Amino acid sequence: MAENHRKYSLTVLRHGESEWNHDNRFCGWVDVGLTNNGLAQAQKAVEALVEEDIGFDIIYTSVLKRAKETAEIIRDGLEKAGLVSNLEIVEDWRLNERHYGSLTGHNKAEMAEKYGKDQVKIWRRSYDTRPPPISESHPFYDKIHNNSALTVVPKDQFPDHECLKDLQERAIPYFEDIIVPQIKSGQRVLIVVHGTTSRALVKHLEDVSDEDIEEINVPNAIPFTYELDEKLDPLGDKTYHADKETVRKAIEKAASIGKKRK
Repeated sequence: MAENHRKYSLTVLRHGESEWNHDNRFCGWVDVGLTNNGLAQAQKAVEALVEEDIGFDIIYTSVLKRAKETAEIIRDGLEKAGLVSNLEIVEDWRLNERHYGSLTGHNKAEMAEKYGKDQVKIWRRSYDTRPPPISESHPFYDKIHNNSALTVVPKDQFPDHECLKDLQERAIPYFEDIIVPQIKSGQRVLIVVHGTTSRALVKHLEDVSDEDIEEINVPNAIPFTYELDEKLDPLGDKTYHADKETVRKAIEKAASIGKKRK
């Protein structure tokens, strides 16, 4: 590959295992933290980046703590390794996970048992089908709306439920308006976000069809990098910073409907 075509790069990382990833629950805008395993996964991501001598000039993340905690672990680890210094973390709600509506807090396998696996897969992975909206009587409605981290969300843009298309309509303009200029200025950018936000970025960058995106899953805590041309089109496939078997197993886990509560 000619060096003059290797213009830019972008690295994306889905946060480490959250408390509700562990419990196999739809999370969305509920602000849960990382598990001990999630913390260890984030640290392992740091080790992979350090081993490959990969540093960054800026990190973008959401306002939800599971993404912010992961971003902070990456920053601290890279600074400790001497790869970066005073690395800025920029938070924005438009990079939040999608809002899972009335599914929020429910176990995925139990919802599949109640509504059928096909319906739950549509809610989880389709491009433009929203789950039912969250109601004010929902047990997590107040927890979401009273979260001080979400006061930055304009009231007329605060969702009750979202599909991937909805998330793209808030996240991709932010990516194009705020993040792309940083990439084009030569900055090394890391985006630490969520499963659906990561899928939105993959769909956008790889021009994945609305139908094919249903089969795209992003693993927790394994960074992947795109080499991009001057139009920010990928130069080949994204590179995962982990061995193939680890990536395969993590993607299978992300795709799985999981287990019911014990």
